[in-house]
Parts: sequence; structure tokens; C-alpha cells
Amino acid sequence: MGKKKIDLIGKRFGRYLVIKEILERNKYNQINWLCKCDCGVEKIVIGENLRNGNTLSCGCYNRDRSKEANYKHGGNRRGKIMVEYPIWSQMLGRCYNINNNRYKNYGQRGIIVCDRWRNSFSNFILDMGERPSSKYSIERDDVNGNYEPSNCRWIENIKQYRNRTDNHWIEYNGKKLLLQEWSKELNASHSNIIRMLKNKSFEDVYEYYKYNKRIRKNKI
Repeated sequence: MGKKKIDLIGKRFGRYLVIKEILERNKYNQINWLCKCDCGVEKIVIGENLRNGNTLSCGCYNRDRSKEANYKHGGNRRGKIMVEYPIWSQMLGRCYNINNNRYKNYGQRGIIVCDRWRNSFSNFILDMGERPSSKYSIERDDVNGNYEPSNCRWIENIKQYRNRTDNHWIEYNGKKLLLQEWSKELNASHSNIIRMLKNKSFEDVYEYYKYNKRIRKNKI
């Protein structure tokens, strides 16, 4: 008598969930099963490989393990430091290094990094994901809250800049903008506006640049 066939439908093997048996056997007369990986990929897998643990996933398990190992050391596949690693390190410095020039606005105010992130760069990057681009930096939704998954996200730098407590806001003609935003509005350099404001009012600065704009337009 042959071996009794084992029904694997509904059973889990690593990240695989067995969905159904494939009626047609392979060339070695082995039973194949259609499996769905936790990542959503479906594959046909030999039953023996499932039972002996040779196959745990569609391949995503090893990829995730590789990523986690790289994240742990702050590197990527080419051995370079990830751009997110300095961001993570600076976050810790603001909260725990009393010699950090921003410590008074963070650690001294009681702002901390959650244990999951403080003890593991890999957890930080797995929760936050990689930074979308160089225009983004980490931001807390509640500026008085801690650095933790529920309170942090990547945000474009200009949006983050608007949330800082030491911003230079200027209100003129019913419009309230940051000095940096006024410089774009007036097509003037940030440093020139700061220099002019030392001995002029913002109204004078505004009219000066608006007037020069009108002159330039009339010459075209």
C-alpha cells in the first residue's frame, strides 16, 4: 500500500497558506499545491518542500531579512550609509545628547524617542519607510509629542519649516507668510530681505521689490 496522502489545504507553512491541490503531478510524481504568500503572491509549491521547511515564502522572506540586516547597520545593498541613518542619529541626539545645540528644544522639554526606535534603526526605517526624496524630513504631528510611529511622518521641508516654534512670520496686506516665503513672493533673496529689514520696515522692503518688478516689466 502507498503512503496516505496528507491534506494540506488551509495549513500554514512559513508565510504560505495552502489554497488547493494541483491535480497534475510533476515529472517526479510529486504532489503540488497552490499557495498564497502573505505578501499576496500565489505560487505552486511541492508538498514535500512545504513539510520539510525548505520553502517558507515566495522569496519575500529572504528579501525582508536582507533589508532588515542592512537597515540594522545603516547601510544598503551596496554597503553605503542610508540617507535615513543620519536623520535617525540626529533625532536621538536632539533628545538625549545634552551637548546637542537643539537639546533644549527637545530632550530638555521631555521629548523622547520610543524604545522601538531608540534601540533599533531597522525598526525606525521599517515603520517610517525610506524617505521619499531629499525634499522630505521627519516631522511630528504633535510638536509637543514624542518620536514614535503614531506621531511621525515624512513631510516636505517647507511644510515642516512652517511648524517650527522659532519661525519668523511677517503679516502684511492681510497675508501672513514666513520670511522665506515672502522672499519667493517678492523674487528676492532671503539674505537681502534680512539685511534691508535692519533699517527699513517690511512695508518699505515690499514696495521696493514690487516697484522694481514693475520697472522690469515695463522695460520688456
